[in-house]
Amino acid sequence: MLTGDLLLSSLAEDVRGNAHYFNADKYQKIITLWLHPENTIWARMIDDRLEPALSKTIFTICFETIDLQLAIDLSDKLHNISDVYLGALEVDEASPVHWSLYSNFIGPRYRIINRRATVFWDGFSEDSKDFGSLERLRTLGFQQAEFESLNGRYTLAFPFYEFGLYSCGFRGHPL
Repeated sequence: MLTGDLLLSSLAEDVRGNAHYFNADKYQKIITLWLHPENTIWARMIDDRLEPALSKTIFTICFETIDLQLAIDLSDKLHNISDVYLGALEVDEASPVHWSLYSNFIGPRYRIINRRATVFWDGFSEDSKDFGSLERLRTLGFQQAEFESLNGRYTLAFPFYEFGLYSCGFRGHPL
């Protein structure tokens, strides 16, 4: 499971010299390509919540290997219990917009296999261990909750690590 802010607007910047400028036309194209990439994807977005959310920072949770029925069930439940839930969509690994959004702005956070959960840490600094997240997982009823080292993957020490192990289906493509 990867989490982070989906920084759509950062893909709509133009650079002139050392200055960065927001390009509204490019932003609209990014939104369209995010929601409707070239390849057909599964999507369940809540249209009346989407427009207001685009002016804010969107937090995302990305599951690497989840079957369609579980995705539908989770989406339905989240829609019913949250007034800020936007929806769910399949990540298109061939889409440059999806690739940029999901590989550059979100990172590995948890691994859940059946009733076992792990919280990732960088593998270098004990300070990177999130004990609060570990405790929350334990209170949610997982049979086992522990830390798992990333051994430096997804850090500045290994900036070109290839996604595939933890990502949203991206295979063999360097960051």
